[in-house]
Amino acid sequence: MKLHLKGFLLQELARLDVGWDTRLVGAALDTYGLSGLHWCNTLHIALDELSSAGLIERLEARLEDGLLQFCYRITAFGRTRIADTGLDQEAA
Repeated sequence: MKLHLKGFLLQELARLDVGWDTRLVGAALDTYGLSGLHWCNTLHIALDELSSAGLIERLEARLEDGLLQFCYRITAFGRTRIADTGLDQEAA
C-alpha cells in the first residue's frame, strides 16, 4: 500500500532537506504513476496546505519559463510531526 500524497511529499522533502516544487511534484508523479494537469495542481495544493499547516516553509520563489516556482524546506514542527506519525520509519 502506497503512502498518501502529503506523506510522500513530507518524506521526500525531509530526504532532500530543501526542494523546489517542480522536483517534488515530479517525484510524486513518477512514484504514483500519475500524469496530467489535475494531478500537478493537486500536488501543488498539497504543498500549499502543508505550508499553511506549518509543516514546511517557502524559502524563495522564482519565475522560470513563465512558471512561478517555490523552494520549500521542512520545519522543525514538520520533522516532529513526521516522527510522531511514524513517517520517518516508513522512509527507512
